[in-house]
Amino acid sequence: ILTTKILKFLNRYVFYAIVFLFPLFFLPIFPNYFETGKLLFLTSGLLLLAIIKIIGTLTENSFKLSTSKIDIFVVAFSVIYLVSGLIASPNKLASFFVPGTATFIILSCLFYFFTTQLQQNERKDVEMVLVVSTLIAAIVQIFSFSGVIQKNFSTFGNLLASITYYMAVLPIAFHCIFKSEKLWKKMLFGAGSFIVLVGIFISVYLVLPGKDTSII
Repeated sequence: ILTTKILKFLNRYVFYAIVFLFPLFFLPIFPNYFETGKLLFLTSGLLLLAIIKIIGTLTENSFKLSTSKIDIFVVAFSVIYLVSGLIASPNKLASFFVPGTATFIILSCLFYFFTTQLQQNERKDVEMVLVVSTLIAAIVQIFSFSGVIQKNFSTFGNLLASITYYMAVLPIAFHCIFKSEKLWKKMLFGAGSFIVLVGIFISVYLVLPGKDTSII
Protein backbone atom coordinates (compact mmCIF):
# COMPACT_ATOMS: atom_id res chain seq x y z
CA ILE A 1 0.00 0.00 0.00
CA LEU A 2 2.84 2.39 0.85
CA THR A 3 4.55 1.60 -2.46
CA THR A 4 1.30 2.30 -4.32
CA LYS A 5 0.92 5.67 -2.60
CA ILE A 6 4.52 6.61 -3.42
CA LEU A 7 4.08 5.66 -7.07
CA LYS A 8 0.85 7.63 -7.33
CA PHE A 9 2.59 10.62 -5.75
CA LEU A 10 5.50 10.34 -8.18
CA ASN A 11 3.21 9.90 -11.17
CA ARG A 12 1.15 12.95 -10.23
CA TYR A 13 4.04 15.32 -9.64
CA VAL A 14 6.18 14.12 -12.55
CA PHE A 15 3.14 14.80 -14.72
CA TYR A 16 2.72 18.28 -13.23
CA ALA A 17 6.44 18.96 -13.75
CA ILE A 18 6.24 18.01 -17.43
CA VAL A 19 3.24 20.27 -18.00
CA PHE A 20 4.83 23.17 -16.14
CA LEU A 21 8.34 22.97 -17.57
CA PHE A 22 7.63 22.06 -21.20
CA PRO A 23 6.88 25.60 -22.49
CA LEU A 24 9.80 27.01 -20.49
CA PHE A 25 12.45 24.35 -21.06
CA PHE A 26 15.41 24.71 -23.42
CA LEU A 27 18.98 23.39 -23.55
CA PRO A 28 21.63 25.82 -24.82
CA ILE A 29 24.04 22.93 -25.47
CA PHE A 30 22.45 22.17 -28.86
CA PRO A 31 22.51 24.25 -32.07
CA ASN A 32 18.70 24.16 -32.02
CA TYR A 33 18.32 24.31 -28.25
CA PHE A 34 14.61 25.10 -28.11
CA GLU A 35 13.09 22.34 -30.26
CA THR A 36 15.76 19.75 -29.47
CA GLY A 37 15.64 20.58 -25.76
CA LYS A 38 11.86 20.28 -25.58
CA LEU A 39 11.94 17.06 -27.61
CA LEU A 40 14.44 15.47 -25.22
CA PHE A 41 12.57 16.79 -22.19
CA LEU A 42 9.21 15.41 -23.35
CA THR A 43 10.75 12.07 -24.31
CA SER A 44 12.47 11.76 -20.93
CA GLY A 45 9.31 12.76 -19.07
CA LEU A 46 7.14 10.23 -20.89
CA LEU A 47 9.74 7.53 -20.37
CA LEU A 48 9.74 8.25 -16.64
CA LEU A 49 5.93 8.15 -16.52
CA ALA A 50 5.98 4.83 -18.40
CA ILE A 51 8.49 3.35 -15.92
CA ILE A 52 6.33 4.46 -12.98
CA LYS A 53 3.27 2.95 -14.67
CA ILE A 54 5.05 -0.35 -15.31
CA ILE A 55 6.31 -0.58 -11.71
CA GLY A 56 2.80 0.21 -10.46
CA THR A 57 1.32 -2.53 -12.66
CA LEU A 58 3.84 -5.07 -11.40
CA THR A 59 3.41 -4.19 -7.71
CA GLU A 60 -0.41 -4.16 -7.89
CA ASN A 61 -0.48 -7.18 -10.23
CA SER A 62 -3.16 -5.45 -12.30
CA PHE A 63 -3.35 -3.17 -15.30
CA LYS A 64 -5.85 -0.31 -15.45
CA LEU A 65 -6.45 1.80 -18.54
CA SER A 66 -9.05 4.54 -18.86
CA THR A 67 -10.38 5.08 -22.37
CA SER A 68 -12.64 7.56 -24.14
CA LYS A 69 -14.53 7.79 -27.42
CA ILE A 70 -11.91 9.95 -29.12
CA ASP A 71 -8.97 7.63 -28.36
CA ILE A 72 -9.23 5.94 -31.76
CA PHE A 73 -8.95 9.30 -33.52
CA VAL A 74 -5.88 10.22 -31.47
CA VAL A 75 -4.26 6.89 -32.36
CA ALA A 76 -5.14 7.34 -36.04
CA PHE A 77 -3.72 10.87 -36.03
CA SER A 78 -0.40 9.72 -34.56
CA VAL A 79 -0.19 6.77 -36.98
CA ILE A 80 -0.76 9.09 -39.93
CA TYR A 81 2.11 11.33 -38.80
CA LEU A 82 4.34 8.32 -38.19
CA VAL A 83 3.69 6.85 -41.64
CA SER A 84 4.01 10.27 -43.25
CA GLY A 85 7.36 10.83 -41.57
CA LEU A 86 8.66 7.40 -42.57
CA ILE A 87 7.38 7.30 -46.14
CA ALA A 88 6.22 10.64 -47.49
CA SER A 89 8.67 13.05 -45.85
CA PRO A 90 11.68 13.96 -48.03
CA ASN A 91 13.70 14.77 -44.91
CA LYS A 92 13.24 12.08 -42.28
CA LEU A 93 15.85 13.64 -40.00
CA ALA A 94 13.82 16.87 -39.84
CA SER A 95 10.59 14.95 -39.25
CA PHE A 96 11.81 12.92 -36.30
CA PHE A 97 14.74 14.81 -34.79
CA VAL A 98 15.29 18.45 -35.75
CA PRO A 99 12.80 20.07 -35.47
CA GLY A 100 11.06 16.71 -35.02
CA THR A 101 7.47 17.65 -35.90
CA ALA A 102 6.35 14.05 -36.35
CA THR A 103 7.98 13.01 -33.07
CA PHE A 104 6.34 15.92 -31.23
CA ILE A 105 2.92 14.87 -32.57
CA ILE A 106 3.43 11.23 -31.59
CA LEU A 107 4.74 12.14 -28.12
CA SER A 108 1.83 14.57 -27.64
CA CYS A 109 -0.61 11.75 -28.44
CA LEU A 110 1.14 9.50 -25.90
CA PHE A 111 0.97 12.33 -23.36
CA TYR A 112 -2.77 12.56 -24.02
CA PHE A 113 -3.20 8.91 -23.00
CA PHE A 114 -1.32 9.55 -19.76
CA THR A 115 -3.64 12.52 -19.16
CA THR A 116 -6.73 10.33 -19.51
CA GLN A 117 -5.47 8.17 -16.63
CA LEU A 118 -5.61 11.06 -14.16
CA GLN A 119 -8.40 11.55 -11.67
CA GLN A 120 -10.83 14.44 -12.17
CA ASN A 121 -9.28 16.57 -9.40
CA GLU A 122 -5.81 15.91 -10.83
CA ARG A 123 -6.95 17.09 -14.26
CA LYS A 124 -8.14 20.34 -12.69
CA ASP A 125 -4.71 20.78 -11.13
CA VAL A 126 -3.10 20.12 -14.51
CA GLU A 127 -5.22 22.88 -16.05
CA MET A 128 -3.99 25.33 -13.43
CA VAL A 129 -0.35 24.26 -13.87
CA LEU A 130 -0.72 24.57 -17.65
CA VAL A 131 -2.15 28.08 -17.47
CA VAL A 132 0.47 29.26 -14.95
CA SER A 133 3.40 27.92 -17.02
CA THR A 134 1.99 29.47 -20.20
CA LEU A 135 1.47 32.71 -18.30
CA ILE A 136 5.18 32.73 -17.35
CA ALA A 137 6.18 32.03 -20.97
CA ALA A 138 3.99 34.93 -22.13
CA ILE A 139 5.47 37.26 -19.49
CA VAL A 140 8.98 36.37 -20.72
CA GLN A 141 7.92 37.24 -24.25
CA ILE A 142 6.36 40.52 -23.14
CA PHE A 143 9.57 41.44 -21.28
CA SER A 144 11.55 40.60 -24.42
CA PHE A 145 9.29 42.75 -26.57
CA SER A 146 9.63 45.60 -24.07
CA GLY A 147 13.43 45.37 -24.10
CA VAL A 148 13.73 44.27 -20.48
CA ILE A 149 15.53 41.09 -21.56
CA GLN A 150 17.05 39.85 -24.84
CA LYS A 151 15.13 41.17 -27.83
CA ASN A 152 12.85 38.78 -29.75
CA PHE A 153 13.36 36.00 -27.21
CA SER A 154 10.75 33.28 -26.83
CA THR A 155 10.91 30.16 -24.69
CA PHE A 156 9.47 28.30 -27.67
CA GLY A 157 12.29 29.25 -30.02
CA ASN A 158 10.11 30.71 -32.75
CA LEU A 159 7.05 32.91 -32.94
CA LEU A 160 4.81 30.46 -34.81
CA ALA A 161 5.32 27.89 -32.05
CA SER A 162 4.48 30.58 -29.47
CA ILE A 163 1.28 31.55 -31.27
CA THR A 164 0.20 27.91 -31.66
CA TYR A 165 0.82 27.05 -28.01
CA TYR A 166 -0.79 30.21 -26.64
CA MET A 167 -3.89 29.74 -28.80
CA ALA A 168 -4.17 26.11 -27.70
CA VAL A 169 -4.01 27.05 -24.00
CA LEU A 170 -6.20 30.17 -24.16
CA PRO A 171 -9.55 28.29 -24.49
CA ILE A 172 -8.56 26.15 -21.49
CA ALA A 173 -7.90 29.31 -19.46
CA PHE A 174 -11.27 30.78 -20.51
CA HIS A 175 -13.00 27.53 -19.60
CA CYS A 176 -11.35 27.57 -16.16
CA ILE A 177 -12.59 31.12 -15.52
CA PHE A 178 -16.23 30.11 -15.93
CA LYS A 179 -16.07 26.77 -14.12
CA SER A 180 -14.01 27.95 -11.12
CA GLU A 181 -16.08 28.59 -8.01
CA LYS A 182 -13.42 30.41 -5.97
CA LEU A 183 -12.84 34.08 -6.68
CA TRP A 184 -9.04 33.87 -6.45
CA LYS A 185 -9.02 31.16 -9.12
CA LYS A 186 -11.23 33.24 -11.39
CA MET A 187 -8.85 36.17 -10.94
CA LEU A 188 -5.80 33.97 -11.60
CA PHE A 189 -7.24 32.47 -14.76
CA GLY A 190 -8.58 35.85 -15.87
CA ALA A 191 -5.18 37.52 -15.45
CA GLY A 192 -3.49 34.55 -17.11
CA SER A 193 -5.87 34.70 -20.06
CA PHE A 194 -5.26 38.41 -20.56
CA ILE A 195 -1.46 38.08 -20.44
CA VAL A 196 -1.48 35.07 -22.79
CA LEU A 197 -3.70 37.07 -25.14
CA VAL A 198 -1.15 39.90 -25.05
CA GLY A 199 1.52 37.31 -25.86
CA ILE A 200 -0.48 36.23 -28.90
CA PHE A 201 -0.87 39.81 -30.14
CA ILE A 202 2.86 40.46 -29.71
CA SER A 203 3.79 37.25 -31.55
CA VAL A 204 1.39 37.99 -34.41
CA TYR A 205 2.68 41.57 -34.62
CA LEU A 206 6.28 40.38 -34.84
CA VAL A 207 5.58 37.98 -37.73
CA LEU A 208 3.85 40.63 -39.85
CA PRO A 209 5.50 41.61 -43.15
CA GLY A 210 8.13 44.31 -42.75
CA LYS A 211 9.28 43.19 -39.31
CA ASP A 212 12.76 41.77 -38.73
CA THR A 213 11.14 38.61 -37.40
CA SER A 214 8.57 38.36 -40.22
CA ILE A 215 8.00 34.88 -41.63
CA ILE A 216 7.13 36.31 -45.07
